Amino acid sequence: MLTIINSKGPWDGDDARNALDMIMMAVSLDQDVQVFFLHDGVYQLLAQQAKALEAKNPLVKYRILADVFEMDRLYVVDAALSERNLDPAQLAVNAHIIDTGEFNQRLQQGTKVVRF
Repeated sequence: MLTIINSKGPWDGDDARNALDMIMMAVSLDQDVQVFFLHDGVYQLLAQQAKALEAKNPLVKYRILADVFEMDRLYVVDAALSERNLDPAQLAVNAHIIDTGEFNQRLQQGTKVVRF
């Protein structure tokens, strides 16, 4: 299973877009993919971030992953939210909120891990 870890904010270069492109490509090729958002990566899932950056909204692609490709392995580490005073209700994408222990367990399931 391909594991993508997003730990950088949407303003930190091209990493967020590159990660999303890799996810879209892998899922379109019927690969098993799990995606984690931790540290500043949680900011990628806030609706106002795309507007603030005046960029195309990447959240649309995350919704396509869920709706079209039936991908439901989007995870947000709860510590990343609490450290940034964010509430899960602020996320514009339906993601599973997990604790650090579950993150470590799921990380072990990945055969290839790519960090952005």
